[in-house]
Amino acid sequence: MLYKVAVWRTAPLAVAVLCILFLSATGSYAEITIPVGRGPSPDPALNSAGDPIIVFYDSESENLKCAQWAENDWEISTPDSSGSVGEWASVAIDNRDYIYISYYDAGNDNLKFAYFNGTSWEVSAVDEAGDVGKYTSIAVSTGRVPYISYYDATNGDLKLAKTSGGSWSSETVDSTGDVGKWTSIVLDGSGRPHISYCDVTNGDLKYARWTGSAWNTETVDSQGDVGKYSSIALDGSGRPHISYYDATNGNLKYAQKTGPSWTTETLDSTGDVGLWTSIAVDASYEPHISYYDATEKDLKYTTRTLTWSVETLDSDGITGLQTGILLTSTGKVNIAYYDSTDSEIQYYEEYEDPESPFNGWEGKPIYAQWREDAVRLSASPNPFRDETSICLRITDPTSL
Repeated sequence: MLYKVAVWRTAPLAVAVLCILFLSATGSYAEITIPVGRGPSPDPALNSAGDPIIVFYDSESENLKCAQWAENDWEISTPDSSGSVGEWASVAIDNRDYIYISYYDAGNDNLKFAYFNGTSWEVSAVDEAGDVGKYTSIAVSTGRVPYISYYDATNGDLKLAKTSGGSWSSETVDSTGDVGKWTSIVLDGSGRPHISYCDVTNGDLKYARWTGSAWNTETVDSQGDVGKYSSIALDGSGRPHISYYDATNGNLKYAQKTGPSWTTETLDSTGDVGLWTSIAVDASYEPHISYYDATEKDLKYTTRTLTWSVETLDSDGITGLQTGILLTSTGKVNIAYYDSTDSEIQYYEEYEDPESPFNGWEGKPIYAQWREDAVRLSASPNPFRDETSICLRITDPTSL
């Protein structure tokens, strides 16, 4: 049974609901909602049990939020409630399931960090020198040292911060021109950071690697205006793989480092595709990439076995923006993305049905649990129409 409630206001409104779709022990799917607001896409991660953890900016309170799935319900906490904090949030989890979050403090133009130690949140300012902290990306080493890549807007530089002995230190990785937007960071087996990012001055995709004694920076692709929406992952041999957007041609591109050189290829050129890319590499060294098709306004996914295959996973309305891809411990693909039509962030999961000859994707929830505060109305920089609708799925009509 489906009910719709129409909403009218004299000014444009935005309805923001974070929907997480996951496979339950019984094999069914559940959609759970979390209240969210405007700002960059929530960033997902999986803990050791395979449960999602989501960090996001709540525009209603203007605070950083963290949602953790535990015992069939969401536990929503506010790591930082100082106001105007939480945009550009990125999350990582260590081997104890402790949570590390990097994010932007828009009120003070600073990079901040929140850490959950299993009991409580600890918050600290990482870098306060100028307007710093946008385009953050965080990774944590096996030794539980967090590394954060981010953009220094004051100087147009790529920077990196890490902790040592409880105190933060930061350094400039690249200062040649206006560089450092669209950063993505990953650590290799030795705990050394690898960063993909955009060189805005030249319109190039760049890559930086810490050698153990110095930073080595390389131009990966300089063919046109490329490098936006970059995402990086390493395979089991430590080789970097990068997905990114070719703005000149409106294509999804992919780069892989083989020896001293890079190979690049166009994976999808059908329309304007490749925005908001996200990449993961499986145990067989094969890449999996989620991205947005701006022409068809769909969520798309591509992977390589012997050849590349492209799938449209969700074509219902304007959907597939701001994607984030994850692989489970068994190699199953999970994708978080923004559905602009329904103003929802959804969690899309690959599955295997033992009672069916089909394996595939599930993106439509069977059961929807709605929190009392799940739907919020707030101003947005990208509002939809003055008239819209909120869909309520009633799973047990007899309880009404």
